[in-house]
Order: sequence, then structure tokens, then C-alpha cells
Amino acid sequence: MTSKRVLIIDDDHMMRNSLTDLVEAAGWTVKALARATDVERWITQFNPDVILSDVRMPEVSGIEMLRSLTHAPPVVLISAHGDIPTAVEAMAEGAYSFVEKPYDPRRLLLILTHAADQHHMRQSNDRLKERLQQLSGIDRMLLGQTPDMVDLRKTIATVAQSTAAVLVRGETGTGKDLVARALHDISPRCDRAFIAVNAAQFSAEQLPLVAQSANGGTLFLDEVCACPADLQPALLRIIEVSVLVKLVLATIFASL
Repeated sequence: MTSKRVLIIDDDHMMRNSLTDLVEAAGWTVKALARATDVERWITQFNPDVILSDVRMPEVSGIEMLRSLTHAPPVVLISAHGDIPTAVEAMAEGAYSFVEKPYDPRRLLLILTHAADQHHMRQSNDRLKERLQQLSGIDRMLLGQTPDMVDLRKTIATVAQSTAAVLVRGETGTGKDLVARALHDISPRCDRAFIAVNAAQFSAEQLPLVAQSANGGTLFLDEVCACPADLQPALLRIIEVSVLVKLVLATIFASL
């Protein structure tokens, strides 16, 4: 089994060596740095599962480094000057955890292990979402490589795994029906029914039957803001109990 990888950053030579000896003895692969000035390059080259960094360092502090990172593994901050305000600031900036020196070796190793496991799980989820997109052909249905379109495909891949109702907004002709179909195709319900209906064109008596026909699958209600007034109470009940069906609602921006 491949060992976990940790990037240690501490300007104190003795502390850096102590941390390195601890995690190496636990079977980790370590890269140790005395400064946080070139962290992005080492993240790319070393590919760590977690970063363990001192807070107070010359040039770039641990919290300043944390703020500068865009795509990085979990960051655990450690400091001999730890106090509640520093810990709160560290967590607010996105730190996975905050540890005071002198540290408890067992607790520190446990925190690093949990952080690395979380990183692996996130990577696995990202690979699964990418694979689901490839299998579903979502990149062929929703074309384009602009940041907004890439984000849209990622959002669809994430939301598709949920049982929650989804509201899709967009101008006429922007592909709300394609988004609904993609939500179905890459969801755990993909082998069940996908029922698409215009909410403005059927009665309250028909809605339960339509929902039942989509049981276990996806019910796509287009033009939901144009549904008749007598349909709205029944529609609300369907939304409230939509555990058995993935409910996708579509409307245009102007209707909101």
C-alpha cells in the first residue's frame, strides 16, 4: 500500500526534524521545507495528502500561505503561540485543524491521518464524477469549456447524487431540459423512468399519477411557474415527499 504523503513547513530546524521523524516513523513519506514561499510548486511536484505548517514564519506565515492556496490538500496549522483568536482565524481561512506546540504525537498523527483520508475521499469522488460525466456524455450535451460551463457540469455531477428537488433556472432555449436529462442520466436512478411534463398543461388530479409513473426515477416539471393555481397545493405535497422520485423543476429567470 502506498504511504501517505505530508508536506511539513517550519522555519525551526529542530521542530522540523522532530515532526519529520515522527511522521516517518509512522510510515509516512515526508517533504520538509523551511519556508512557505514556494508551496504551490511543491504541491505540484510532491503531491502531498496533507500539509502540516507552522503559523509564525518569516516572509510568509502559515495563515498567509493558507489564504494563497487555490487547489491544495487539507492544511493543518501548528504553533507555539496558539490561542483562541489564532485558531478561529485559521479555521475561518479553511484550515483542517489547528494544533498547539508542544503537541501530543498521537493526536497529531490522528489529525493528519483523518485529513489525508478526507483528501483521498475527495479525490475519489472527483474521479467518480468525471467518470460519470464521460459515461453519460454530458460534455456532448452541454458543450463549451468556459469556466461557467465547466462549473455547471461539475454542479450537475454533484447534485445528481442527491435525492433533493432541484430548481433549474434559465432563459428559454438555454437547455433546461438537457440539464434535467443529465441530472437523471448520471444519477443512481438512471435505470428508472424519466418523465418530462409541462406543468402548465395538466390538472391537479393528474399530478399524483404522473409522480407515481416516475416513482424511483426522475420527474421533470417544465414551466413550473406557469402551473394553474389549483395545482400548486398538490405540487407542494409532491415536493415535500419527493424522496421516492427525483424532482426537477424548471423556470425562466423572468418568472422569479
